[in-house]
Amino acid sequence: MIRSLRKGHSSIYIQHPSTGHSIGAKEYESEIAEDKAILRLTLSPVDSNQRSDEEHFHSDQLVSVSIDDSSVIKGFGEHVTSHKQKFSSWQLEVISRGKKFYFSVEPELEEHGNHGQLNLHVIPSNG
Repeated sequence: MIRSLRKGHSSIYIQHPSTGHSIGAKEYESEIAEDKAILRLTLSPVDSNQRSDEEHFHSDQLVSVSIDDSSVIKGFGEHVTSHKQKFSSWQLEVISRGKKFYFSVEPELEEHGNHGQLNLHVIPSNG
C-alpha cells in the first residue's frame, strides 16, 4: 500500500562522511510492504549549487538523510502506526537522475518544541 505524503517541493539534508548538503526533493511517498516500512522521495535540485551537491549523492557514501517537513513527518508516522505491526526493516528509496537508490535505515524522530525532524540513519551493508 502506497500513500502520497507530499506532492510539492521541500528540502532535505543529506549527510556524507565529510560533507552535508541541503537539496530539494519532491514526490514523497510512504509504502508498507509486508514487514518493511519504506519512505520514497525524488531529488529535485532547484539551482546549479544543488545540482552540484547532487553529485555527492551519486559519488559519496550516504550517512543519513534528515527531513523537517511537518507534512511528510506526520503523514509517514500516521501511515506506519496505522498498520499496528512491528517492522523488521525500514528503507529509504531515493530517485535521482532517473536512478533508484535503496538504503536500509534506522529512523529517529527528534522533537524541538513544536518542530520535528525525522533522521534516517543509513545502516552500513556488509560487503
